[in-house]
Amino acid sequence: FSPDGKRIATGGYDGVAKIWNTETGKETNALKGHKGSITAVSFSPDGKIIASSSTDRTTITWDISTGSQKIRLADSDMVFSVAFSPDGNRIATGNRSNTVKIWDADNGREIFMLGHEDGITSVAFSPDSKRILTGSWDKTAKIWDADTRREIITLKEHASGVTAAAFSQDGNRIVTGSRDNTAKIWDADTGREVITLRGHSDYVTCVAFSPDGNRIATGSDDGTAKVWD
Repeated sequence: FSPDGKRIATGGYDGVAKIWNTETGKETNALKGHKGSITAVSFSPDGKIIASSSTDRTTITWDISTGSQKIRLADSDMVFSVAFSPDGNRIATGNRSNTVKIWDADNGREIFMLGHEDGITSVAFSPDSKRILTGSWDKTAKIWDADTRREIITLKEHASGVTAAAFSQDGNRIVTGSRDNTAKIWDADTGREVITLRGHSDYVTCVAFSPDGNRIATGSDDGTAKVWD
């Protein structure tokens, strides 16, 4: 969703990102420029730009009003995840070659890199833009200091690869989804596991907090989505 809730961005295996009007359901833009499947999309905080990552080893930022490309970020491998920082100054991308890259959102300059021991499946900034959350097939999620690049905490209780990770709106909790068919809730300050959500019968592929932080939605390869207290 866009920050104002009026638009939705989607990415497809056809390599096209689309913008939709949430009230009418009508397509308003078709953003064509990738040569591979689109793996993730992210709105900028002001809702004027989206970033799309792709298996073609690039991330593209788009002007939504015109449908034109702004910046193309060239990576070394397939890019599986993308996120804007809440202040709009940075973009984080995660690729198949274990690397998270942080980019300047204005000029596309690579600022620094972070790493895991396997491919990166998810990236997210904390609401204050001071921390970066990364998930990986190496069975861990990590919290990093966005300024010093220091690894703060490693979350490592999953029995299989982490497929998705997200901060709560207040930045106090983290939810992760995994190929071990579970989702876990963590204390974002201490890294303590708060609870494990068991109920899916296949990989948990996506996770999200409700805006008030009281509920979590999970999607799974078992063909269901679940909402949890």
